[in-house]
Amino acid sequence: MNDPAGDIAFFLPDDLSRCHNCGDGQRTGKLKRCAGCNTAKYCSRECQREAWPSHKLGCRYKSTPDGPGAGKEEHCTPEERRARILQSLGFPTAVSLAHALKDWAEAHRWTFTTMTKATVLLEGGPDCLQLNTGTPRFMSYIITPNKAGDGSPASTFLVESACLISAEECGGGSSVLQKAWEDAEPGRKAMDASFREDGEASFAGVISVIYFFHNTGMVVHNQHPVYRTQNNAPLDEQTKTVVRDLLSMCKGSINAGVCLRAHNPSSNLPDPYLMVRSKKTWSTEPLFRGSDSWNSVTQLIPFHALKSGLLPQAIFDKFAQL
Repeated sequence: MNDPAGDIAFFLPDDLSRCHNCGDGQRTGKLKRCAGCNTAKYCSRECQREAWPSHKLGCRYKSTPDGPGAGKEEHCTPEERRARILQSLGFPTAVSLAHALKDWAEAHRWTFTTMTKATVLLEGGPDCLQLNTGTPRFMSYIITPNKAGDGSPASTFLVESACLISAEECGGGSSVLQKAWEDAEPGRKAMDASFREDGEASFAGVISVIYFFHNTGMVVHNQHPVYRTQNNAPLDEQTKTVVRDLLSMCKGSINAGVCLRAHNPSSNLPDPYLMVRSKKTWSTEPLFRGSDSWNSVTQLIPFHALKSGLLPQAIFDKFAQL
């Protein structure tokens, strides 16, 4: 872990159909959107007040590069430092960054969920990680703005690396992550209870997710569900190689701005899509044309070298059978 958290951290709501504080869903009534950031939603004023200590760092903050402390890095407040970092990332406010990251993560929801599942499996599985205990563990993504992107929500950022970390493994940023873990505990427990109530048999728990912006100290925190495999057995080395290849394919898809969606329950293969602009909105269109398939996709998506010796379609099949 070479991107320790600094004092520039804020929370990002993961599932906009659920309350940002307690994790409850729309079934309890209409959620109300935060007027400050226009992103987070809450089921009540009580939940909004409880979430404010962690949410305020990313809400209503306007960057002021020429304001007090400009040019005096050694005396910068966290707010001033955050403004400079946001500028370096190409975003005028923390709210605009949160919106962009939310849209990007949503465009790649299937891919991120799959990457989290695969990474957890390589570490021994969800039961080994004891997700429902008080041990702080995070799914960590180091990301950077994609300066060569086409402007679509799917190509705003690039993933540099993904791994599981503990707060202690983050060096000087451990206090930030520990606080993030503690502040998110009520929402994490509520999200866990809500998913269990939904009756998903393979649901194993909720894991905190950290997005580190490379070489900035900027951290955005949210949380994702984690799912078990069918047999819940430890992976042998050959299978681990297949899972690492799957991670490489997922990372390559994200960095190419390709969205993966699983529309066909009878197939192990996700369908790849590109985001295209139509007037003022972005929509998706299939990537494959004619005889294109996952076995020829390396010409379309720049994967790293696959080490299992399997073609992409076989890698998806193997992973789905775990």
